[in-house]
Amino acid sequence: MLFATRIEPIIAAARSGQVELVTRIVDWFRTNLDDPSPATLEMVEREAKNLLGGNMKGRPESEDHVYIISALAEVLGVQTPDVMIADGTWKQSAWYDYYDGIKLFIDEVTRDRYGQLALCKRPIFGSRIDTNWAYYGYLFNNEAQQLYAGLARIAIAHPEIASASFVDGFHNELVGWLRHVVERKTDLWLFAS
Repeated sequence: MLFATRIEPIIAAARSGQVELVTRIVDWFRTNLDDPSPATLEMVEREAKNLLGGNMKGRPESEDHVYIISALAEVLGVQTPDVMIADGTWKQSAWYDYYDGIKLFIDEVTRDRYGQLALCKRPIFGSRIDTNWAYYGYLFNNEAQQLYAGLARIAIAHPEIASASFVDGFHNELVGWLRHVVERKTDLWLFAS
């Protein structure tokens, strides 16, 4: 799922160690999971405290952490239906298949921005994101502008990338989402699971 939103609330929570948000995160899981076990809620509380208490420095963010960060994003209003611009109907593999097809053609800035958004290259709390399935990514508006411009350049130089047959037309969808973010002067948040 992609959201045209503001990332700063999550960054501020990470910087300031707002452990008072732990209760709200646990409540989110209690409300949104079907009959969560006490062990699950205890794990959420423990790991949310680790995240918000600054205890992740030098440690990887796990799959559980990614789901907790997603709940934090919802609690803080970063990840809500009213700012969603793509609902995740794209197969997760499209992000990787697309990157495999463009990586030889893109410049370093475009590569960095794409990696920060979709390839687990920018953890908020830990040293890296180490998951098998769920992940998140984000770009500030100026970074979304850089990715948008870089992808536009490669489509001119390599028009086949923008064809409907190249990763099912993913390029045009992605560029459209980026255009939306750039024009509205928001940031971009991605949560995939």
